[in-house]
Amino acid sequence: MTASKANHTTEWAHWLEERAQLLQQHCLWKQGDSVVLAVSGGPDSMLMMHMFAALRQHPEIAPSHVIVAHVHHGFRGEESDAEAELVRKEAQLIGLPCEVARVDAPSYATKQKMNAQAAARELRYTYLRQMAEKHGASYIALAHHADDQAETVLMRMLRGAGTGGLSGMSWRRADDTQANSASSDKEPLLHYIRPLLDMRKKDIIQLCTQEQIQYAEDSSNEKRTYLRNRLRMDIMPLLEHENPQAVQSISRIADTLRADHDWMEQEAQAWYNSYVEKWDAEANVHISSVRNSVSRVEVYRTLYEAGCIVAREDFLKLHVALQRRLIKLILNYLYKVADPIDYDTIERVRLSALRDVPSTWKTDIGQGMECRREYGQLLWLRPFPRMEQLNAEQTITLLRPNKAGYTVIPFHASTLHWRITSRKLSSSTALGIYDAAFDADALEWPLHIRTRQSGDRMRIQGLNGSKKVQDMFVDAKVPASLREVYPIVTDCNGTVLWVPGIRRSDQALVQVHTNTMLYLSLEPNI
Repeated sequence: MTASKANHTTEWAHWLEERAQLLQQHCLWKQGDSVVLAVSGGPDSMLMMHMFAALRQHPEIAPSHVIVAHVHHGFRGEESDAEAELVRKEAQLIGLPCEVARVDAPSYATKQKMNAQAAARELRYTYLRQMAEKHGASYIALAHHADDQAETVLMRMLRGAGTGGLSGMSWRRADDTQANSASSDKEPLLHYIRPLLDMRKKDIIQLCTQEQIQYAEDSSNEKRTYLRNRLRMDIMPLLEHENPQAVQSISRIADTLRADHDWMEQEAQAWYNSYVEKWDAEANVHISSVRNSVSRVEVYRTLYEAGCIVAREDFLKLHVALQRRLIKLILNYLYKVADPIDYDTIERVRLSALRDVPSTWKTDIGQGMECRREYGQLLWLRPFPRMEQLNAEQTITLLRPNKAGYTVIPFHASTLHWRITSRKLSSSTALGIYDAAFDADALEWPLHIRTRQSGDRMRIQGLNGSKKVQDMFVDAKVPASLREVYPIVTDCNGTVLWVPGIRRSDQALVQVHTNTMLYLSLEPNI
């Protein structure tokens, strides 16, 4: 392969002027920024490299520093060696610094059990990010063109993509490894840009020929083993036979869908920020929602490492498109491993949330996480790595006190207050649902504050017989996930005396002959 000529034609100058204006319109980079060019040696990336070199004649738009990066994937032996040498020589000819990396994509693909193309892409993008970090670059330029865009949209359509996938590739996008829209409001440090996205492949080749820009032909592009190649060689010609402007039409559809998708994503993000209560113990994050008035997040935080809570009433008011996006945002926040979130999982959760009955349910959503409906709430929860059942060691013992005091109930994120007083000296106190008064002398001390145990029953004041504590929870609509941490008060024999906020037993009632009274008050965080 011979080197390109250093001088260009008048037509090139006109093209470069128009291209500079277009790049300014799309605001691909800021003046003074550095850009890493991903150059494979093909006609598109070689044209891009020459374009950036020529943009030095336009200081109002030219980046301050441009670095050429080439990755030798180790697939095609001498052919790949020749491509790497071509890129190096061409970069030297036009005065751009160039760095070449050699990776063993075949071995990596085998080790990671990936297909060859996916392995090569992962290694390539890892290297490009490393280059950007090394040179302080905020942008990585990719040479995708309009034909690539059309092929990408068709591939995603065949795989059942939504509007996000069908919007194709954008002129500029943030690096996914640095930006998580559900968990960070910071501006991403790295962006990918595509300065040739509107150009047809045939026009790129024609321009390279006209300007004598040398490029390499990748023999793997002719293999029908890959879906993209089959689409390019077999399907696109058929579509262009029906519509010679098929590539432009598909690209226009992608542009339209991208704008719609971006707007809906912004709306979903705004709703997420306003209505979703979320926490993550591992990341030490707790973000309250000013509009979610039914949250019991402090209690859930004692049981689950991370979670999101939404009022079902608010969720039902959303359009179906925003409901799906909201669920995806929540799962992105909770998933520790960036697995693709499939449509079926999102839709299964969404449709369950819409049904009026049952009012409580639980479903697994992958990676050990669960989604629940608990009456008026929708919850997405990630348990602690070693979530254990509460045991006897977590029972709190209360000896007969001689003065006022309190104890924190760690498994419920609440506080139990007490005071003991003579009935003769006691003024009448209005008792709320979280207050109870007992005849202190009629109690079997010490008292215990613990969680429900199997078979717990309580004799209820004003009713004959006893009732299961479990049934009392159901009647009071205590969420199923909180029943195992709900505090109850018993005497030393295990007799249930009080379920705060629900019922008081008929034990140790305050009578006319009562001398000493015990007041209990639970200060809940729910």
